Amino acid sequence: MTVGNEMTGLNYDIKRVETIQLTRYKVGDHYNFHVDSYSSHGYKNKYGLVRKLSMTIQLNDDYEGGEFEVCKSIKGRSRKDVLEKSKGTVIVFPSCLEHRVKKVTSGERYSLVAWFLGPPLR
Repeated sequence: MTVGNEMTGLNYDIKRVETIQLTRYKVGDHYNFHVDSYSSHGYKNKYGLVRKLSMTIQLNDDYEGGEFEVCKSIKGRSRKDVLEKSKGTVIVFPSCLEHRVKKVTSGERYSLVAWFLGPPLR
């Protein structure tokens, strides 16, 4: 993770990772737009750390729907981007970025999700 953190120029102070979560979406399942960390001083775990980076890994692509979508504001305008959903795709993004998984319409969607933690931003 350190290499990716440095390569992107983010240089977040990452101390640990939460337990990796296996997520299964069946037909009709989805996750509405949300953020994993509201601010650098929001929810702190028992070590005083906050979520800084979120990661999802696509484990399969033999399903319909279930697109991973992020919402970005650019110059006061909101824009939604659907990200790659091929098997093996790894998506790492700031935990304060709004995102969702659209409704699965056929098959089952599997992914691994993890959150990387560090001290609050100053």
